[in-house]
Amino acid sequence: MFKRSKKTISMLVSGLLLLAPMVSTPVAAYASSSFASVKTDIAEPGGVINSRIMIEVPQGAMAAGSTATFRMRLPINSDFQRDGAGAIVAGANVSVEIPATYDNTVPNQFVDNTGNMTAPANLTDKVYADGTTTDDGSSTWVKTVKIGQEYEFSVKQNGAGKGIMYINLNKVKIPSGQSGDFKAIFEAQGGSIFSNGEVVVATVGTGTAAVTLDDVKSISSVGGAIDVIRVKEDRPGALSAASDSVKLKLPQGFTWDITNAKANTVWGNLTYTNPGTKDSLSATEDGGRTLKMTVTGKSTSASYINLTGLAVNVDESVAKTGDITVSTNLTPSTLVLGKYGEFGSSVNAFGDAPNRLAGRNDNELGKVVIEEDMAGSLVVGRTIVLTIPENTKWRTYPSIDSANSDAHGLVLGAWTAVGTDGRTIKAQVTTASSGDPAKVVFEKGSVDVAANFSGDLKVDVTGTAGVAGSLVLAKVAAPITATVSASPELKIGVAGQAAGELILTEAKAEAIMGESKALQIHLPLGVDFSSTPKFEVVEGDLVLNADSATTGTDSNDNTKFAKVTIKSTSSVPSKIKVSGIKLTVDRTVPEGNITFKVKGAAVNETSGFTSSTIASIANGKVVTPAPEGAVIHTVFKINETKYTVNGVEKTMDIAPYLENSRTYLPVRYVGEILGINSGNMIWDGANQTATLIKGDKVVQMKMGSKTLLVNGAAITMDVAPQIVQPGRVMLPVGWLLNIFGATGSFDPATQTVTIN
Repeated sequence: MFKRSKKTISMLVSGLLLLAPMVSTPVAAYASSSFASVKTDIAEPGGVINSRIMIEVPQGAMAAGSTATFRMRLPINSDFQRDGAGAIVAGANVSVEIPATYDNTVPNQFVDNTGNMTAPANLTDKVYADGTTTDDGSSTWVKTVKIGQEYEFSVKQNGAGKGIMYINLNKVKIPSGQSGDFKAIFEAQGGSIFSNGEVVVATVGTGTAAVTLDDVKSISSVGGAIDVIRVKEDRPGALSAASDSVKLKLPQGFTWDITNAKANTVWGNLTYTNPGTKDSLSATEDGGRTLKMTVTGKSTSASYINLTGLAVNVDESVAKTGDITVSTNLTPSTLVLGKYGEFGSSVNAFGDAPNRLAGRNDNELGKVVIEEDMAGSLVVGRTIVLTIPENTKWRTYPSIDSANSDAHGLVLGAWTAVGTDGRTIKAQVTTASSGDPAKVVFEKGSVDVAANFSGDLKVDVTGTAGVAGSLVLAKVAAPITATVSASPELKIGVAGQAAGELILTEAKAEAIMGESKALQIHLPLGVDFSSTPKFEVVEGDLVLNADSATTGTDSNDNTKFAKVTIKSTSSVPSKIKVSGIKLTVDRTVPEGNITFKVKGAAVNETSGFTSSTIASIANGKVVTPAPEGAVIHTVFKINETKYTVNGVEKTMDIAPYLENSRTYLPVRYVGEILGINSGNMIWDGANQTATLIKGDKVVQMKMGSKTLLVNGAAITMDVAPQIVQPGRVMLPVGWLLNIFGATGSFDPATQTVTIN
């Protein structure tokens, strides 16, 4: 009995399982049979195949008692296998099998199951090359005849159920010129239940032998064993009979050691010299570089051979480090057998360095990979040392990333601290690797980073194990940057002096921490806030605690600070503006920049470092005031931009001019020679007013108005100030000279104005 497979097309190949689709020509609407190959063979041109074809007819396709006929032909010049005398060998034929049932349950309609006839278990009808036939004695069931080079099959509907039959091609010889698909062609008369079509019954080609290696082993200068070399035919006869059927040639500097080598057959019937012994292989050519196996007889069953116990010798003076690649006469034409190198190791970063923030604890670093060049390069008892930069400290020691490591037996002891600064740790090799070189990836090491650290965080790898390198394992940036709108000049001994607006910009979302942590602006010693500045978020969604801005004194160094507390962190990078900054500078402050320092728990959570400053910026510059009673002699000339101060020539961006017999000078430049710093000369574009501040005097003028305000008191001038390109306030300056204690004169002959 036959149990039918559920697949329409399947092929059982001797030695291999393959799939090959049936290619059919279009079938008439009333044709309902199908052809499929269930055993497709492989062979060389001129070889012999044994294939099997299944034919199905659906239930009810044939009328009761009717007969249907179809023909099959093979490619031209096909024959049956013959012996040395040219006679066809026994068993060479085309046979037909009809099982009693379709699938052990459904009757086969080609068989009478009504009791009128007794169906044998399997009906067989054979046709030989000369056209003679043999059958089971009942031509009522199926009839096969040979007509020329074609075979005609007739079947009769003898019962209910589906119809199934098999055609066996036994010991069919492939034409010597055949290649590719070897097909059986089916034809039937129009209107028949059988369709026209073709079935691939064999694939024909010369075949290949593949050579593979399970593992690439490391080889040192003393030589070493290699893994098993596997040679597999994809079909019978792929390896020809020859003294060098299998040939593998080593590169210069390497020779074969076949002391313990031998060839063994896994399956197939390939014949070769001295199987199972070292004499099955030879390595005498090319100074021992070429390995050969002699095949004495081609296989008729695809074969699989293992070459075991092979090793290589190394000539250090010639051999090149790296892959040991042999050339072969098999597939592929080259094969890497091993890797040659000396004892050593390397260390590298594994993946990209992550971005981290200064002033944070527990910053996770990138991964480190240590790789041996040869197994055993890392010697037992020797150490690997990791050192991180100043202003950082180890928080969590690295652990092994098992998923990306291949230790090959290498074991390192636990990391331990070296010294007391928290920057250096070491581990000792407790077990060396064997077989293959080790690759160990370390991950999840973390560090605390001081507020004032920025840039590449490098880990220096040293130690007695010989592993050395410097790796960037993180890129560190400050959580905020600081900018100012201006950095005005400031005088010692003066209160309420305006500094520039300060902008604090987050490096990324959540860079400024919340939970009511403080953000503080610290001043140098001797400088104090005259009033509490205003803190406000001008970009992003960071939230400050309302009315939390205040000033205070740092108990550690007695510096003054202004602070605000953070209610909640941002989801997008945000900006804080600090405005209304008024400073009092006492007489102990030296000349130079007033440096603001940004600190506080909102931007720095670390401790134990020398600095807690996240950002710093100059916001004001202390200048030495002119000594009391000193005379400044300045000369301006009408319609000229050059002027002199105590004989030193300077240049303005606008020239003085005469209008209605009045001399107009630029207020900005006159203010400078009167000792008013630029930060105390203020222009209000909205109200069109200019304000000058010096000592206890505040003078304000309005464009187009003859009223001059001095400390709030109004003085009426005879002319109004003007604005002239490039935006300078121009005024007959006698009014200002009188107020700020200077004198001036005009010389019509030389068109000069002199101010003392």
